[in-house]
Amino acid sequence: RVSCTSATAASGPSVPVSGWRWWGAWRQGSGDSRRSGRLRRGAPASLYGCHLIQSPQGQPDRVGPAYGVVVKPSASQGISDDEIVEAAVVDPRSLGRRLVAPVGLAIAAIAGCAVLFAIDPNEPGHYPLCPTRALLGIDCPGCGLMRGTYDLLHGDMTGAIDHNLLIPFVIPIVLVLWLGWLRRAGTGIRPAVTRRRFRWRNRLLLTGLAIMVVFGVVRNFVPYLDSGALGN
Repeated sequence: RVSCTSATAASGPSVPVSGWRWWGAWRQGSGDSRRSGRLRRGAPASLYGCHLIQSPQGQPDRVGPAYGVVVKPSASQGISDDEIVEAAVVDPRSLGRRLVAPVGLAIAAIAGCAVLFAIDPNEPGHYPLCPTRALLGIDCPGCGLMRGTYDLLHGDMTGAIDHNLLIPFVIPIVLVLWLGWLRRAGTGIRPAVTRRRFRWRNRLLLTGLAIMVVFGVVRNFVPYLDSGALGN
């Protein structure tokens, strides 16, 4: 027999529930079953706004929408990298409405690149200065990206890297993220996130932030890593 606790986000106290184990905040709402903390054996998870992870009979779980629920198995079960920590989300909007944001951003980016291609940021007066360059006189991690993109649009990869060493990495990452966004908008489904994927996603995010911070500091002490001056 596996026992568990559930807690409302507002009240905080734990309420024992028999039959399944989960951990997290379940959505507030009407209904004696949800308020009393009693889970009817075999009932679908959507009835309680939780995500079931193990049935007492060892049968496949009946999964419903998880509202802020984070899986926390008992010590006897151990921790599995394949456990779901973020439930899948289905976007009920039409395909056209789902595509408005990613397609609109792509159109805006293309228009911006067209303007950047025509107007050289190396000539002063056309674009605003980077705040850290204008106020503090130092380069931030993004300084030189505009001028580097200008060189890249004109086929000068060496000049682009000279303005900002991160350009060969930033642009592919942005494209991959946008393609992922476009794919999710097309399918209308944001896949469930396992513990393994959640851990790797956090590690990549923290690693990227650390690289940017270190680069932003080091480039101000190493001459050939600076942005080349005006700070766009």
